[in-house]
Amino acid sequence: MRVLVTRPEPGASSTAERLRNLGYEPVLMPLTRIVDMPADLSELADAPAFAATSASAIRSWRARGIEAEYLHRPFYAVGERTAAVARDCGFEIVSAGGGDGADLGRLVDDDVRSGKLRLSEQAPLIYLAGAVRHGGFESQLLERNIPHRTVEIYKIGKISYSTDYILEALSTGGQSAVLLYSRVAADCFFRLIDTSANYNNLKNISFLCMSDNVLDAVPENVRPKAIVSAAPDEKSLLALLGGSDKMF
Repeated sequence: MRVLVTRPEPGASSTAERLRNLGYEPVLMPLTRIVDMPADLSELADAPAFAATSASAIRSWRARGIEAEYLHRPFYAVGERTAAVARDCGFEIVSAGGGDGADLGRLVDDDVRSGKLRLSEQAPLIYLAGAVRHGGFESQLLERNIPHRTVEIYKIGKISYSTDYILEALSTGGQSAVLLYSRVAADCFFRLIDTSANYNNLKNISFLCMSDNVLDAVPENVRPKAIVSAAPDEKSLLALLGGSDKMF
């Protein structure tokens, strides 16, 4: 089975390697790229703790240089993949949520209530984020009155491909699948390909979505070909490949 990988680098190549090891044929077609944004990182100096809902935010910070003193402070990551990137950067106290922003917000709140994490308006949690993001984490922080400050450190740049190029990449005479990791990637993909005009060309293609939020971006006429992973992580997403053949 040919599998289209739409996530940006450096993650795309790692996913391709996992797919090969599982016996699939990966096709790298990143729909987005990470672009660093100007950010005043001096306001991080007094932060008691940091948080991120994207590994891209941590990589962007690492590219500018993370002060050694910050590595001793707690870091809250949305899931295990993001937590692994934080640990690779040298953070010593890393807590991982269950894979979505709302769950991470509850984790932070639990630590605040227990006294494990002390925050104030003068010393808030610093949330390192992209310019475009799902608001689940921030909504939880606001709802629970948790002092925080969002520092936008990167943005998403879009990469375009022709419809013919995409269809050729997916055309195998057999089954193919498209991995959709984010709402942004799904929006990009379905702007590039007209699902009505190309419906017959998509009949052997399944769309594997990381979450319900991603599924919402899949057009109605091909939504029966879409599946949502049991959990918002890559392991669960790739596990869907074993069942995608039942859709045809």
